Amino acid sequence: MENREKNFQLTVEDKKRYEKWIRNIDLSSKETLINNIPWKLELLRSLPDLKSFQVELINDISALYNLITTRKDLNDFAQRRILFSFQYFYEIEDEIPDKLPWVGYLDDAVVVRWVMDSLIADHGKYFET
Repeated sequence: MENREKNFQLTVEDKKRYEKWIRNIDLSSKETLINNIPWKLELLRSLPDLKSFQVELINDISALYNLITTRKDLNDFAQRRILFSFQYFYEIEDEIPDKLPWVGYLDDAVVVRWVMDSLIADHGKYFET
């Protein structure tokens, strides 16, 4: 990420709030959330002059999408983390609305990267090539 994007980080309070949200994700929403991701990815990809954090967001969401659709042995908490990231990414009116030029996906990138890092720490074998 570019320097100014690196300065945008989740607070301890944010993480606690998001962890609570993750624990409450209903796994029965899995198919709906998965089905919404390709459309939202295409919307992001179609933006002119993508910034490095937006490209990273596309890569992270794509990796999570591949993980949840191909690994049937993911535990419920890992699935909830991924579904949370999908839900956050899909929501247009989140903490920084996606419609705001340039910065609209910054919060999405930070939240999704936090989920990716937690999954890599707990389930690194899934990310090995």
